Amino acid sequence: MASLQYDRWAFFGQVDYVVLDSFDTPPNVDMTLDTYIATLGVGRIFYGKKDRSYQLMVGVRQTGMDAKVDTPAGSRKSSPDVVDYLLIFPPDIPLSEHWTFNPLMSAGTGDSEYQWELWPQCQYGFSDRWVGRIGYRNLHYKLDQKDNTDVNLDFRGVMLGFGVTW
Repeated sequence: MASLQYDRWAFFGQVDYVVLDSFDTPPNVDMTLDTYIATLGVGRIFYGKKDRSYQLMVGVRQTGMDAKVDTPAGSRKSSPDVVDYLLIFPPDIPLSEHWTFNPLMSAGTGDSEYQWELWPQCQYGFSDRWVGRIGYRNLHYKLDQKDNTDVNLDFRGVMLGFGVTW
């Protein structure tokens, strides 16, 4: 994840890569899902009271998936690509001298029926340049397939990270 601020402009970019594998559970069935998610956003920064800032961005998220199922009866593979257009809202809310609450919220549509993301996170400033983050990310997709079936995908989990500012 990278973010850049210049004057009142905000730029955001993030790339995720996720691999899921069933490891023959259930027996004699192997399911794998390789997924990449690339997100870009640009928008304006609005300043509030007490060092709070709010960003409102428009963006695009491309998701590529390679899904494969192997069974004794045969194999099936699917490789959908999904491009969605987003509204992204990442406020920065200082809690104390070192702690900042900066959730990221996004919602959009395009190739998917809809998607949304909630990513509450707290940031601790070790110094003027180094920060640590902890949060919980929930990214949800609702996809309509060509055969009129709905697929709901959720990517969830705890996120840890470090960052540098200059």
